[in-house]
Amino acid sequence: MTLGHGLYGLPEPELPKKPPSKWRWAIRIPLILLCLMTASLFTLSVMGGNSPELRESLEDYLSQATGMQASIGTLVYAGFYPAMGMAAEDIRFVRKGGDAAGEELIRLGEARFAMAFWSIPSGTPKFRMLAVKDARIAAGVFAPRAIMVEKIMIDPKAMAFVAEGAYGGEDFSATVPLKGKTGLAKIPVYVMADEAPFTMKAGDIAAKGVFRPLGGKRLGVRLEELRAGAAHPVSADLVIGRNIKGTIKGGESAATVDLRITRKGRLRHVGGEVVFGILNRDDLYGNAGISQIWRELQTFYYGPDLYREKQAEPYDFSRASIDTGFRITDFRVGKAALGSMAGRFIVKDNIAALDSLSGDMHGGTLSGSIRLDATGAPGKLDAGLTVRGVDYARLYGGTTEGRADVVIALKAEGNNSAALIESLNGKAVVAAGPGNLSAKGLGAGGRIVQAMLPAIKPDGDLHLACGLWMLEIKRQEAAVKALLVEADDHVITGDGTIDLERGTASSRFAPGQETPSLSGLGIGQGDLAENHPCRKFANP
Repeated sequence: MTLGHGLYGLPEPELPKKPPSKWRWAIRIPLILLCLMTASLFTLSVMGGNSPELRESLEDYLSQATGMQASIGTLVYAGFYPAMGMAAEDIRFVRKGGDAAGEELIRLGEARFAMAFWSIPSGTPKFRMLAVKDARIAAGVFAPRAIMVEKIMIDPKAMAFVAEGAYGGEDFSATVPLKGKTGLAKIPVYVMADEAPFTMKAGDIAAKGVFRPLGGKRLGVRLEELRAGAAHPVSADLVIGRNIKGTIKGGESAATVDLRITRKGRLRHVGGEVVFGILNRDDLYGNAGISQIWRELQTFYYGPDLYREKQAEPYDFSRASIDTGFRITDFRVGKAALGSMAGRFIVKDNIAALDSLSGDMHGGTLSGSIRLDATGAPGKLDAGLTVRGVDYARLYGGTTEGRADVVIALKAEGNNSAALIESLNGKAVVAAGPGNLSAKGLGAGGRIVQAMLPAIKPDGDLHLACGLWMLEIKRQEAAVKALLVEADDHVITGDGTIDLERGTASSRFAPGQETPSLSGLGIGQGDLAENHPCRKFANP
């Protein structure tokens, strides 16, 4: 008989086994990861230095990243943790291969930077140090013109980011205030100040305003003034991120923008709406308009000679995708208030268009579209605009009454706006309906009518039965192909020319008793409203 090994020789009881704790791995995994991370960071912290092997590794990395052959004259230091950065002198990048192999493209006399390691994964690196001095960058590497950098640096004494140098021989400078803060690794870093007044100057272009960091990737920009040449200064107050919201003002024109930027295939698509309280055409075009600022910016960027070459190149909208609504409460040309307008600005498949136009022009209803097709060269412009029921009283003021229709059809070809204007051709038809017009309110036109119809007193009214006026536009000259006024039992006819470039006109008028034949006039019945009294004169 075999006795057990337990107490009093009894068999030892079997105790139930405890299942492994689920929390054990929940604790062990983070500990293991923490150990691995600590070991990695320790490795990174001791990897720095200035050894020849490290310098060669950095040269290889820079060569692969830029596609140029990089060389570092003196590596002062390179590190990875707790701050990732490098300090080096005489850094050169030369062209690889080809007939121009060995051509120096970039030279940095001195480059020093350090970023807090933990800020890099966030996509918004925080700099502990930044300084680039005595840099030369050949034309065509980053921009069309050569860049010479005296310094681009974080200046701890001024607590600001400063930049000074020359671009294409024209001086540039910029200053943006910073503030210091302590990062996660207790390393002091520099970030943009909460209210950072900035100044920038490039050639004849100058800007000043305030940056306001808003967290994440949003930035508030209050542009107090952007000046270029004799153009009206432009100001803005915007919040820029994935969307752009705010206000823009130039001259007497002012707009509220609410734009949404999304990705559409390979392109960034711009949608949303722009609302103008006032839009004066003269604030956009001419020597004092926003277009002048754009020309100055383009001239500075490309240089005068290359900019002229760029202007001759065909229009290209292939990289743009836009579908933005716009509304204009008060549309003006110079001192003349025309009315309101709305529509959509669309750029798609290399075609730009102002589409679905509508509005109120001097009491008349606007419709039409303007389209610029850049799918071939040269670009082709096609514009068709109609205003039905223009109110004489709103056009001339005074005691006038009655309404008129305006129809404009234009075409042009060219690679830039100057070429389009030069090749402009088409017609403009004004068909005036019955009404009473103050001779005094018509100004010079009223005085001409009085000279031919003495019965009309200077302070009297012209009782209009019908009026037709047709301009045939070719290049920069408009020929008055037909002018007919039927009023107070008299008929006035005329013709002439208008020089659109110089803004001058030459006309002749003749009074008569009978309505002349308008055969071959070129005014079709489609140019007139169905119930318009002038349809009796128009060609079928």
